Amino acid sequence: HTDPDTNRKYLGDVIISFPTACRQADQVGHSISSEITLLIVHGILHLLGHDHMKPGEKSSMWSAQTEILDSLGLDIKSPEFFTESEG
Repeated sequence: HTDPDTNRKYLGDVIISFPTACRQADQVGHSISSEITLLIVHGILHLLGHDHMKPGEKSSMWSAQTEILDSLGLDIKSPEFFTESEG
């Protein structure tokens, strides 16, 4: 929707739980900053309409996620612990 005060499009918010990011970083062997970067990109993709709830969506979203991370020069692999219904 459009923010009435600024007349700019507002997609939503990305909220990251620091304890969850720490746990996930530990599970997959990322640094905490890499995990938070991954979660930010993942969250923004959700705001842009990507999802991984239906068959086939996950590979498309993970591909977009990898492309963005690669374009930023970041070698952060997407964890496989997200199921088709979470993340």
